Amino acid sequence: MKKIILFLITGFIIGCSSDDSVTDKESGLVGTWLRISVIDEDGDEYVDEEDCPHETIISETTVSAVSYFGDDCSSSANSGVSLPYALDGNIMNFELGTEKSTLEILELTSTTLKIKDEDDDDVLSYFISTYTRQ
Repeated sequence: MKKIILFLITGFIIGCSSDDSVTDKESGLVGTWLRISVIDEDGDEYVDEEDCPHETIISETTVSAVSYFGDDCSSSANSGVSLPYALDGNIMNFELGTEKSTLEILELTSTTLKIKDEDDDDVLSYFISTYTRQ
């Protein structure tokens, strides 16, 4: 489950203050986001300028992803998964069958989305992914 969510979201936020309504956050989340970096708890970065793009598409109720590949990054593949989510404050809750997972929104502005993905199953306990709006 964590691998699917990490793939979809990878890799949301400081701009989300406690007095924002869920509707405002949801509308701010909706759109296509281009992943620009993934940093682990040790500060190691996993995305650089030579990597092909990874887009996350967020609707009011679901998240899906498109990854690009090839020598010129012109080929694309949709993950084939549209994962439903529910927003509770700065937390995105995901459920796939009996598995549940959450992502914490660290920053959400009109142009930037930053999320924290904690994973108890991995050696590193979290990743922070940063996206820019397309």
